[in-house]
Amino acid sequence: MPSPEREILDFGFDAFNRGDFEAAVRYFHPGIVWRDPAEVPDASEHHGPDQVRALWDSFSEQWTGMRMDPVEFQEDGERTLVRVHFSGAGRESGAPMELEFFQVWTIRDLQARQVDSFMSRDLAERALHG
Repeated sequence: MPSPEREILDFGFDAFNRGDFEAAVRYFHPGIVWRDPAEVPDASEHHGPDQVRALWDSFSEQWTGMRMDPVEFQEDGERTLVRVHFSGAGRESGAPMELEFFQVWTIRDLQARQVDSFMSRDLAERALHG
């Protein structure tokens, strides 16, 4: 049986992939900090569920069929590393895009408090055990 933290992650990814961003943030703490991968241009932090939803809304303006599928979980206390497969197609170009990235979720008291995203597994694993 999955841990409660894993159930929260499964619920959130499922809701995101249905396009139900409101449900996807159900277990987000009001003060959640969501960090973009430092390796991407214009990387920034998003504070609170409203800013995270706004980020996702901007993604959905650029992509159709957008999905973030978790393919691997590695739990370490209140932190969980998730290997994520992103897929979608450019809204204007129709060009398909797929990429893999990593997230370290901090879940405390059944609320997501922080999400740090990385393009590198090595950096994600350091954050997980950091």
